Amino acid sequence: MDIILESAHSPRMNETGGVDIRAKFAHLAEEVDFTASDRDPHEHGRLILVRALAGEFGEVAAYIPPTELEVAQKVNPPKREQLMADAIVKFNHYTIFGNSTLATEWQDYYKALFYLAEKPEWPLVEFPAAPYM
Repeated sequence: MDIILESAHSPRMNETGGVDIRAKFAHLAEEVDFTASDRDPHEHGRLILVRALAGEFGEVAAYIPPTELEVAQKVNPPKREQLMADAIVKFNHYTIFGNSTLATEWQDYYKALFYLAEKPEWPLVEFPAAPYM
């Protein structure tokens, strides 16, 4: 199937050197976000990049890196969830093997992770150190 670009607008450089645009393709009912890149395995993506850089879809806006808060909002919730899941596994392991000292340390670590999200500065927080394994 040939990919036909009907229109595009709002080009903006991205962190990888590509261009993010709003695009309307013939085979889609609505506009979509599209990233044009010289590393695109599909020819239409590479060609759209050339057209975007040539100004065909308007002036290409500069890349604006995310703020510290935006990064934290993206990274810290799944990081917290993964660390909590790991803590549960460690707690269960040490409970099963009768090491109540390490089980309690992992339980306390889990609680510290849990309560991070209730802090007023969440998600801009420092994560607690995990207990010794």
